[in-house]
Amino acid sequence: MPKIIKELSVFFPTYNEEENIENTVEKAKGILEKVAEKWEIIIVDDGSSDKTPQVADSLAVADKRIRVIHQPNSGYGGALKTGFANAKYEWVAFTDSDGQFNFGEITKFIAKKDEADLILGFRKNRADSFMRKFFTFGWSSLAKILLGLSAKDYSCGFKMIKKEVYQKVLPLVGEEKVTQIELLVKAKRMGFAFTEVGVNHYPRAGGKQTGANLKVVFKSILDLFNLWFALTNKLVFFTLLAILLIGAFLRLYKISEYMIFLGDEGRDVIVVRRLLVYGDLIFVGPGTSLGNMYLGPLYYYMMAPALLLANFSPVGPAIMVALLGVATIFLVWFVARDWFPATFKGQSLQGINIGALVAAGLYAIAPTTIAFSNFSWNPNIMPFFALLCIHSIWKVWVKQEFKWLIVLGVSYAFVLQSHYFGLFLAPVLILFWILTLRNLKLIGNFLQKSLFGLLIFAGLMFPLVLFDFKHDFRNFTAMRDFAFQNQGSFSVKPLDMLVSVPLVWQKVSTRLLAGRNESAGIVTALIIFIGVLSTYTTSIRSDVVKRRSLLLIIAWIGFGLVGLSLFRQELFDHYFGFLFPVPFILLGGLTEYIVQSTKYKIVSGIWYLVFGVLIAVNLINNPLRYPPNRQLQRSMEIASFIKEKAEDERFNIATISERNPRDVYQYFLLLWGAKVVDTDQNAVKYTITDQLFVVCELAVEKCDPIHNPSAWITNFGWSKITDHWQVAGTNIYKLGHAK
Repeated sequence: MPKIIKELSVFFPTYNEEENIENTVEKAKGILEKVAEKWEIIIVDDGSSDKTPQVADSLAVADKRIRVIHQPNSGYGGALKTGFANAKYEWVAFTDSDGQFNFGEITKFIAKKDEADLILGFRKNRADSFMRKFFTFGWSSLAKILLGLSAKDYSCGFKMIKKEVYQKVLPLVGEEKVTQIELLVKAKRMGFAFTEVGVNHYPRAGGKQTGANLKVVFKSILDLFNLWFALTNKLVFFTLLAILLIGAFLRLYKISEYMIFLGDEGRDVIVVRRLLVYGDLIFVGPGTSLGNMYLGPLYYYMMAPALLLANFSPVGPAIMVALLGVATIFLVWFVARDWFPATFKGQSLQGINIGALVAAGLYAIAPTTIAFSNFSWNPNIMPFFALLCIHSIWKVWVKQEFKWLIVLGVSYAFVLQSHYFGLFLAPVLILFWILTLRNLKLIGNFLQKSLFGLLIFAGLMFPLVLFDFKHDFRNFTAMRDFAFQNQGSFSVKPLDMLVSVPLVWQKVSTRLLAGRNESAGIVTALIIFIGVLSTYTTSIRSDVVKRRSLLLIIAWIGFGLVGLSLFRQELFDHYFGFLFPVPFILLGGLTEYIVQSTKYKIVSGIWYLVFGVLIAVNLINNPLRYPPNRQLQRSMEIASFIKEKAEDERFNIATISERNPRDVYQYFLLLWGAKVVDTDQNAVKYTITDQLFVVCELAVEKCDPIHNPSAWITNFGWSKITDHWQVAGTNIYKLGHAK
């Protein structure tokens, strides 16, 4: 058999492996005899307390090509450093000494040596305990989030790396599991090429694993954060931190006074309180403002922990939404950084991405994103989950990371149950799922993860489907009628669409990017349109990641604009929820392209001017410039007054209002133990009391509670006014039965 590599160093990090080390080394020795002209094996004995040192020494005595290095216990990372430092050949391979890998698969790594500087194994069928897999998943996810490490299985203990890479990335300061991460991250930032190969993984033949020891895990997590801070550009870190703190301040400042608390919010806390107090399971969510349709219950279950932690104060769910808004700012930065990475002549700039900071900064101060981040309402969670959806399909299409299909299934269920305009994302997700499938040679894993994601999505949507099934498909019928009957709410005329799409894009730009300033919105919409065309036709076409990212954004915003342009009725701001992040990321991507371009100084100057204007118009229209609405405090004051005047007797309640049902008052009355009763015409004897309190939020001359057609008033029967007060800008009437 011809030798396939000239020289190869192999080392085995070893700790208490007396049962495995001899067999592992002998097998490796037999393979190396066949594949390498020159080779060496290094056994790094990391302070073993069993007979491992003696076994290793006997192997070295028998063959001079085997060396043993004894050292005090310094952990897995210390053993790796020792192995690399003492290897003498160009290529260095290492694998665990516990026999869980088949060293014969080294031929897969050698076959890739002309393609990359680092060849990383990934375990195809990991033969470890659930807890070990769980720790590795959490650990890998944290490493990806903090450091952008995109290896499929960075902790796989089977790799082949050029010694030059190790020498260039020195010093390595990380310990334990962090050493491998530090090596890979530094190598990536220095421009070394990576490739990955799948390897088999087998159960341990003997001995005891130590990697999942809790002490090791916690120390490794601490080391990972230390590494992240050491490798993070401090200017980027503190700038992003400032952006997040500003975003948090703008969303949380006096939130109890600025938050909206009207009919929808009152209804929601009543429903969730019933779940928490009485265990009433929820199978259907809030009703929509159009079409008499119902959403799913996911948002209610999401509200429950926040309401409980806040001791049933409606401020709790509002804070939850605000924190999710801050998380969306971070996700905008994270996505913009990944989709449009900062590079110069093919080299990474170690995390410096001006465009990502621009995107996150503008999203943090945009009045519309703030306005929908400081109160509890189901559409307010859509921007986060819509962005998570699109990033998931990006991971699938661009990075071939199919486990993100599971994240996609979860996040899209949340999108659809926050607002039905999330359906406009479906064509984007389906299109890029198909494009991914077409480019694959092996589709088994892809289809498996797709099915898993689909099942999770179906499970999260099941309560709504069950509700529809039990109620003669009421929701489906309402959707059909909304779309198609009475000339429908959507127009499918091509001419209408061609006229409407630019207008909708201008509205998106104005309401999201330009702080609702019409002039700035029009100019920004035009500049971004021109920027996308010029960028795609120039250097970005040679960058696969950036090109695919831009195509995905174009599809995202394109399908969204077409869908919204077909809608015949008025477009309210929350209808854009599934598009909230996209103009900011698009602006960030274009900014990064201009920053990297050294040819057009005038263009850069104009771009910075536009950015400055956008900051100004957004700050000028900041919601905190206006006094708080104090709707929550007003509702509590009125509810407290009614409870006092009811004098611990049973009573009914109704409201006369243009848009504020009685739920905002009834919630606190129920919470405080007042004897408020819902009227029911079918149970008059039990639900009609001797007193009805009517809260009129209109001018006194428009109130007339005796003749108001509200069902809550007419159900009370013939009545007369027995008292009248003015409280918190409202008129409160007490009605009794007329004889």
